[in-house]
Amino acid sequence: MQSVQEQQTEVKNHCYMVDENGKEIPITTTMVQEMCIELLNQCRTVQKGA
Repeated sequence: MQSVQEQQTEVKNHCYMVDENGKEIPITTTMVQEMCIELLNQCRTVQKGA
């Protein structure tokens, strides 16, 4: 039986988005992190303005 750590290293998620030309582009961890940071900054800007 495999340990939890061994099982987790085998799991791979493949997420894609479609660009303006209809081409599939893989979504990377870095892309998700950058988007989260941008959204957080936008929320902070709204809160400061309220």
